Amino acid sequence: MKVALHSLGCKVNAYETEAMGRLLREAGYELVPFEEGADIYIINTCTVTNIADRKSRQMLHRAKKMNPEALVVAAGCYVQAAGEKIQADDSIDLVIGNNKKKDLISILQMYEEGRQAEALIDINHTKEYEELSVTGTAEHTRAYVKVQDGCNQFCSYCIIPYARGRVRSRRAEEVLGEVERLSANGYQEVVLTGIHLLLNLWIVPASQAKFYDTQWNLRYGLAHMKLQESAFTEMADGLVVYVDKVSGHDLSQVMLSDTRDEKSQMTIFAEKGKLIATARGLSIVMTNGALQAYNDTLTAGTFDSFDMDLNVADKSGNSVFKVRRIPTWTLIKTVATQDSQKQHKLMLAELCTRFLGPVMNLILAALCALILLRSSLLRRRASFAPAVAVGAMAAVMALFMSATNMIGSLTELGLMALAQMVALAGIMIALSKK
Repeated sequence: MKVALHSLGCKVNAYETEAMGRLLREAGYELVPFEEGADIYIINTCTVTNIADRKSRQMLHRAKKMNPEALVVAAGCYVQAAGEKIQADDSIDLVIGNNKKKDLISILQMYEEGRQAEALIDINHTKEYEELSVTGTAEHTRAYVKVQDGCNQFCSYCIIPYARGRVRSRRAEEVLGEVERLSANGYQEVVLTGIHLLLNLWIVPASQAKFYDTQWNLRYGLAHMKLQESAFTEMADGLVVYVDKVSGHDLSQVMLSDTRDEKSQMTIFAEKGKLIATARGLSIVMTNGALQAYNDTLTAGTFDSFDMDLNVADKSGNSVFKVRRIPTWTLIKTVATQDSQKQHKLMLAELCTRFLGPVMNLILAALCALILLRSSLLRRRASFAPAVAVGAMAAVMALFMSATNMIGSLTELGLMALAQMVALAGIMIALSKK
């Protein structure tokens, strides 16, 4: 059968129209231009303004006039916003709302068989991201990739949240997979598109680049471990986790069995969980659950929130991330004999937090007091003093973070502590002078 597609509105609609075209080609349909002679006309509509509504209706009526015997399908935002009212239009044979475009082929087949398919849902009560993908676009070198859908703003003048639903994001692995396929097909540029995208821009000292690379690898190397939905996953020998659903770091219906220590075994059931990766290791925070622990006695109870350090091995190496509550003296002895460079770095970072962090807080407080008091004593305009104090503290903190990131041994840690003491003493002497 011959199918003609037409898209109205934004780049998200254009992407979804390309994706529907891909589904049709794979199902054996022949795609033809939006002209006379097609058996099926599919119009991906828009509803952002009254003009968009009118254009959508005009295209639907035009399709029916081109071939009165053809099947005219209305899809997209105008359909979703108009709801059942649109079905009163005689030029429309079938409607497909947002979040149902992925089921286009099955909906068409059910219609041909005379069966009714659920093609319009309450978009504001779904948390599911509609997974669509493309292998190519009309442009030769640039491709659009949809990464997000929906909006939570509900501005008084805007209908988009009612047509697109709440914010839902695409999984990172799906986005990367599609980008790789497009690159393999010769596309040189990819533009990420969505209904409501947010860009976070962080400006940091250049010496922090290695630090943030380490944090990135830790967070996305561990916290994105392949936990399979509705399946048991062995994260380490004796540590098994079952989750019903996985959405990024968020887990639902969690069961965790930890039998790594024969003398202290634990089984946990929780309604929800969340994987959290920090410099101290990988943890799972569970809420609304029950716990059973077996050691010399059986302990059972319920909890509102439970934070557990998993202490699992990093899959990129043989090192093991230490638990958060390791004693400081043990940490000092361990860091001196640690073979793994990555573990050595993490332990030094923890020691910096424990020893240098509190002293740095004193330095910042003293520096702020010095600037504010000196500005007042010199009878200068004090309106700029707070801004100067904040800027000075930010500069000193950035210098401190850069310096601690370059610490590679206990000797360097000691020298850093000595420098802090000298700086603190200098500030206190300046404060004591009249």
